[in-house]
Amino acid sequence: MPESYEKRGYLHDEYRIFHLTDTGRRTFSFHYHDFYKVLLLLRGSVNYCVEGRNFRLEPNDIVLIHAGEIHHPEVLDDAPYERVILYLAPDFLESYLPDVDLQHCFDQAHKHGTNVLRLRHVERSRLFRVCRELTEQPSGFGGELYRRTKLLEFLILLNRAVTEEEILYMQDAQENEKILPILNYINANLTSPLSVDALAERFFLSRYYLMHLFRAETGYTLLGYITEKRLLLARQLMRSGRSVTEACFEAGFTNYSSFLRSFKKHYGALPSAVNPTE
Repeated sequence: MPESYEKRGYLHDEYRIFHLTDTGRRTFSFHYHDFYKVLLLLRGSVNYCVEGRNFRLEPNDIVLIHAGEIHHPEVLDDAPYERVILYLAPDFLESYLPDVDLQHCFDQAHKHGTNVLRLRHVERSRLFRVCRELTEQPSGFGGELYRRTKLLEFLILLNRAVTEEEILYMQDAQENEKILPILNYINANLTSPLSVDALAERFFLSRYYLMHLFRAETGYTLLGYITEKRLLLARQLMRSGRSVTEACFEAGFTNYSSFLRSFKKHYGALPSAVNPTE
């Protein structure tokens, strides 16, 4: 895997909960996860970068990261950077469908072109109290079950805040006007042929400038980004029941052998580990 980007964090359980504080300025590289992520900022001066967008966070802002989205925080000073982070497995969120769509808040944020939510009435919200309770280590009778119940309560309250319009979709992000249309086009056309030359021609950029711009803004090489997104799509397709061969070509790969090599390199196992029926 190229050293300019990486998958960070592994989720072997349905969810994980962290309460983290960094003191002193720290550098975070661009990275991604194959699970969903929720971040609640408690303290700190932070700019959060997600797929070509930059959000200046305020305390109590909620950051929602889809599986596969490239992101990293920029800590802007030496003040403590304190946050609560939730890792949520796609299967965990989907297990409550069709009764409850816990992914609704992620989908609505994506629909509004943002990754950051801000509550209108923080002082009246139970959301943050429940979120802080999540960070307490489970103890006593039914401790882990109690924590799971609190997590579900938090997700329900978050989705209620979205559906009842108690939140603001933060649109004052600073966007890179050159890179964002390219990212949007790639993600909308993953299954179509995508080459450096074709993208450079489409966006009226030189091949060299396009590759330099893309890496500077995302931490990815252009072709590395396309491959990564296609691998994530293929994995999702296999989890939904597609065969390995179907997932390969439906995700935009044109060479089955190259797909197998790339999949094993990125995930450490052949696709059959995801779809053992083939």
